[in-house]
Parts: sequence; structure tokens; C-alpha cells
Amino acid sequence: VVDGLADLSLAKTASVSGVSAGGTLSYVLVLVNAGPSAAQGVSLTDLMPAGARLVSASVNASGSLSLVTSAQALTATALSLALGTSTVSVVVMLSNATSQTVQLTNTAQVTSTTADNNSANNVASVTVTVSALADVSTTVALPANATAGAIVTASVTYANVGTSTAAEVTGTLYIRDAAGTVVASATYTLGSLAPEASTQRTLSFTVAASGPLSATSTITTTTAESNAANNVGTASMTV
Repeated sequence: VVDGLADLSLAKTASVSGVSAGGTLSYVLVLVNAGPSAAQGVSLTDLMPAGARLVSASVNASGSLSLVTSAQALTATALSLALGTSTVSVVVMLSNATSQTVQLTNTAQVTSTTADNNSANNVASVTVTVSALADVSTTVALPANATAGAIVTASVTYANVGTSTAAEVTGTLYIRDAAGTVVASATYTLGSLAPEASTQRTLSFTVAASGPLSATSTITTTTAESNAANNVGTASMTV
């Protein structure tokens, strides 16, 4: 047995290869001390890349490995790590503010004050994909009532309440009379809407002789959505 020599190795795997923005996945870090000696002053660090937030972590270790975590980093340390395997499980939430699928690479590293004859296996990385997930919505408002022949204005709001940018956003607005005939309409090419962004449009029209009148707004995007139920807005007005 060679005294004061410990071959530490680190492997890292992800529970899935990809998630949608706002989703979570698990990483498993497997730390092995192949010896022949116990490793002294062991420190395993795992820094979260931009777009990843650490939710929780736990350890199942053959030695006295202890954890310190924050939203952006994990550190596992041991004064002395015996021969064997230590496993650290990490749950992270991944975000993606763009409208495209992105790749996030998470890298962990282990060091020791004990000599290591193979430091090449002390670093482990895993790359996952994070697809964009927007949530566009629309609401429309009309005056409560109006007289026939009056000119009134419909106000419509188009928004993205999702965590990713919504690309190629298009909005529509239709005003219909009591018979369902379209008396005014508009189509708006809105481009991209960033997370939590919104934009307003107005449409003025002459009130038909018979009522009530109704307004319907719609919004679409080429980015995947988490909720399509809020892509239509409606309002009505007494004549």
C-alpha cells in the first residue's frame, strides 16, 4: 500500500436529456475514492450555469461528506474520505428566456490535499437542452354601452406571461354585430414578446344600429406554450 495517495474520480449524470423552461431535473454526482489511501481535505464543487437554480441536494456517502448549498452552487467537503463511493443527488430548475432551445452545461470538480495520480477524472460535466416555453395571452375591453352611430374604441392587450420569449406573435381583433357580422377588424404583427412584456392596440369603429356588439381578440406565437386557454379575449357592449 502506498501511503498518502488517493485516486479520486467524479462522474455526473442527468435524469433526463432535456426539459422545457421552468422544468426541473436531477443530477447525480458519483464520487469514488479508489485509494489506496483515504483522501484528506476533499472538496467537491458544483457551480450552476446561468439558467440553472439549485432546488435541493442530498448526500449518501461512505465517508463524512457534508453539504453546503445556495441557489447557484453546491460544495461537499470531507476532512477525510475513506475508500468507496459517495453519491450526491441534486435537483435543479432550468430556465430559458430566449425563444430557441438552448443547451446548459453543468460542470463539477473534486480536489483533495492528498496526492492523486490521475487528476484527469476529477472533473465531470453533463449537458442538457432547455426548450423555450412561452404563455401568450390577450384581453379586450369595450365601453359598457353606446348609442347607434357613435364612434367607440376597443382596447386590446397582448402579453407574454411565460418564462421564455414568444416569437412571431400575431394578434387579431374582430368586432361583430348582433347577427355575427364583422363590422371592424384588425390584424397586428407584434414580432417578439419578452417574458412579462405586453403591448396595447386600439380599434375605433362606428356602432351598428342593432346590438349588442361583441369583440374577440386572439393571439398566436410560433413558440411552444404552457397554456393556450388564455389566447382568446372577449367583451360585449350594449347598444
